[in-house]
Amino acid sequence: MKVCSKFGLLLLMLTLLLVGSAFGEIVPNNEAVEDLKVENVPHDDGGGLMLSWKPLPKEKRIIEYRIYRGYTPDSLFYIGKIPVDAKMGVAADTMKYVDQGWTFFVDATSRAKLKHEKGQKKGTKGAEILFRTVPRDMKIYGPMMDHYRMLIVIPDKEYMYHTKMREFTDIDTTEDGTVDTTSTILAGMKLEQVKYILTKLTVGKEYYYAIQALNMNRSASPLSEIASGQTTDDPPEKLKEFYAVAVADKEQMQFEWSLPVFTDDQKQFNIYLYDEFDDQHLIYTRPDAYPYTPQTNAIVPYDSIAARFEAFNSANMKWYRFNMGEQDRQDQETLAKDEPIPAESIKSADLPKPPVYFTVKDQPNDKGDQLQVFFDYPYYGLSKLTYNDAFTKLTVNYFISENSMYEVTRLILTINDTTKTEKTEYVLDNKLDFKVNWDYTQPMEIKGTFVCKQKGQEPLPENFAITHTFTFDPVLQLVVIDYPPNEQMKEFQDYYFQVYKINHTSDVYRYAKELSFREREYVDKVSYETVQFRGRPRFSLEEKRLYFSTYLSIVNYKDQYPFYTQAIYLDQLKQQNEEIRAEITKLQKDLETETDPEKIEETENRIALYTDFIEDKPEIVKEANQLKSDKERMKLLYKTHCTNIRSFKYYIRKTDGQGHFIDTPVYIAPNGEQYILPKQNWFNNDEIITLTAVLVFAALVFFMIKAARKGKRLYIRPIAGIQEIDNAIGRATEMGRPILFVPGLSGISDVATLAGLAILSKVAKKAAEYDTRILVPCRDFIVLPIAQEIVKEAHYEAGRPDTYDKNSVFFITQAQFAFVAGVNGIMIREKTATNFYMGMFWAESLLMTETGSATGAIQIAGTDAVNQLPFFITTCDYTLIGEELYAASAYLSKQPLILGTLKAQDYMKLIIVISVVIGTILSTVHLTFFMNWFPTK
Repeated sequence: MKVCSKFGLLLLMLTLLLVGSAFGEIVPNNEAVEDLKVENVPHDDGGGLMLSWKPLPKEKRIIEYRIYRGYTPDSLFYIGKIPVDAKMGVAADTMKYVDQGWTFFVDATSRAKLKHEKGQKKGTKGAEILFRTVPRDMKIYGPMMDHYRMLIVIPDKEYMYHTKMREFTDIDTTEDGTVDTTSTILAGMKLEQVKYILTKLTVGKEYYYAIQALNMNRSASPLSEIASGQTTDDPPEKLKEFYAVAVADKEQMQFEWSLPVFTDDQKQFNIYLYDEFDDQHLIYTRPDAYPYTPQTNAIVPYDSIAARFEAFNSANMKWYRFNMGEQDRQDQETLAKDEPIPAESIKSADLPKPPVYFTVKDQPNDKGDQLQVFFDYPYYGLSKLTYNDAFTKLTVNYFISENSMYEVTRLILTINDTTKTEKTEYVLDNKLDFKVNWDYTQPMEIKGTFVCKQKGQEPLPENFAITHTFTFDPVLQLVVIDYPPNEQMKEFQDYYFQVYKINHTSDVYRYAKELSFREREYVDKVSYETVQFRGRPRFSLEEKRLYFSTYLSIVNYKDQYPFYTQAIYLDQLKQQNEEIRAEITKLQKDLETETDPEKIEETENRIALYTDFIEDKPEIVKEANQLKSDKERMKLLYKTHCTNIRSFKYYIRKTDGQGHFIDTPVYIAPNGEQYILPKQNWFNNDEIITLTAVLVFAALVFFMIKAARKGKRLYIRPIAGIQEIDNAIGRATEMGRPILFVPGLSGISDVATLAGLAILSKVAKKAAEYDTRILVPCRDFIVLPIAQEIVKEAHYEAGRPDTYDKNSVFFITQAQFAFVAGVNGIMIREKTATNFYMGMFWAESLLMTETGSATGAIQIAGTDAVNQLPFFITTCDYTLIGEELYAASAYLSKQPLILGTLKAQDYMKLIIVISVVIGTILSTVHLTFFMNWFPTK
């Protein structure tokens, strides 16, 4: 006992020594973070503050810095952390944290009550003012919402069908004593119905911050000094690039600019013309596409300029200069250039050629959330060219960019335009070899032409080809491609493609995707809408509800109402219409007594506007408003809303980024519709071959099982390892030694483990019949009870329940090599005569089987782990390789169900092998139709 105690003490001291040498001494965490500063983030929407502080020395073994924020200095809530490597520490002199954008505030899973941050020493400032995250208690988070900008994310179905209408009345008294009453109807929801609530800092509001560091012992440092900062809504950042181009024969100006980094606060882009007197004239404005990426270019016809600037004279473009301003929602504006720039004058012939055959269609075989956008002829490029050491062979590695209209079936490559060096690639494996019969030191050309699958489309032009240049660089000892590029490649490389789209509820295009000159297809993800976004809600502590605005966007109607909306309640709609009719009646009475012509015109315009609002509605809205139920009405409106926000029209702009661009027309479908809606597909036609294979396999399984049940003998190839099981068990019986069975080291979810347990059932039964002891060590605690039950059931089937020993199936450990050590100890102590290894094994396989071999035991192994098979084959007497492990249960049991399935698998493999052989033969003679039947992905 004393020896064990001394050994344990020695082990503890060694462990402490190792820990100390690895991490060093942990210095007490008694220093607060210093030099905490809070600064405004420039060029944003006033919703960002940047924190900086001096990190603690690495001897403190800090693992994270926690950040706390509040709108008062006496209540700070945890908002985030910065993890740190405890051993390395922080190399920089300053750490930074940016509190910007929408951050999580609260949801239904937040903690129920307000709790102080744990780990704070009593009597310290941290114990008094630090709190964990905001709780879901409305008494706490409700008043806090007044100090932040709010964004509420609400599941669609909850907002549409499970809200409670409530009317709020606000009474305001003006300076002259007049009482103004405003009535608002809002939709009420409980926090449980909301997905989550986000916050952003409010412009001009002061916020307070503190930092606390945690070391490896989870000990918190003293709280830093509280620092405060105030957000500022700065003017937008200056754009890096702006170009102006005058296309004389098209009588239009083309402008292009770079995207700003911060777009949250962008309201619109304004383009200005400066005349010969340096007077500024606004000639174009476009709203921003927030939250989506806005367009980066614009076309302004001369007529449009003249409508805003009457003195405009296109014949004297040299008089004018141009600039562009970014304007934010606070109407602050920043000009792109310090000085206006003159326009570059060109003709339309100087513009790029537009992409041809621009098409948009529904992506087949999907769930209705993708659209295909494709255009132009196919393209091939060279990724690598390599000569062999003797310069007798050139290996060309290529790639092809195609689309759904022009699917390439063959690529014909010709070097230096001679038929002697022409090769046709029938199987497009992106690699082709040429025998070199030219001077490799000279610049070369390689021309590619295409043969495309015929789908009724316009054929490729006869002279369409793509030519690359290449030369061997003797200094670098490699082939240089397209340097310098030829005229064709220079035109390709100078331009890229921009995909723009707009849906039925918007009035501005969004920048969907930038495609390189190599790309010919873009799959646009059109997600299903699942949530609604609302701003700061009202809240009721009595009802414990949040109340939101009650409008749903429907459609861009007649370009007059870009976001035509409807109230979600019928009662609200009726009240709204009654108020408008009352206002119309009042205006009509005022009109009877009014004599001022200007006021008469103004009043008539207001009457016309109100009348249009009531009477001029989309047909679907008129139909919905005739329904008597809120639920039925919202079903119709919501369906229309979802259809319109997911229906897009597209065009493609080819540009060099400097104002030289050209557009395709907006795509119009064959049915005349511009807005394309993705549709769900019931079946994935690309998987028909897979369905066919499944049906064939199912039929084979059915007929094989049926044949086995009728008594037909199904031949199974003899497996030596299985045939020797009886002999191995008999050997252990004769020697009077136990049997060791290891069911792998993996869990029950592994197929190899299941196969090993099936073999265990047969081995245990045979061992019970011979009254031979069997030992089953387990690594997985779930496999353990299953193995116990299998061995127990085997003894009952053998008629020897009295010989079952529950301790013969036991758990060792989950640690891999500790388990191996335990198994090796059992082999040596128990002197096992036969060892079975059936299941999944890793690096420990050789350690076990080498020990078993040294003890003189007969060993039979089986696994599907390819990396371990060489070790089993070397050290074991018999090895079940791969699928032989799975077939073993059928071989041992002779059950019709298992036999039939096994034979069906064999026949299916035969069909696959035959298919591969047929495909290889046909591809060799350049017939690829059979190969193309099968999916490529």
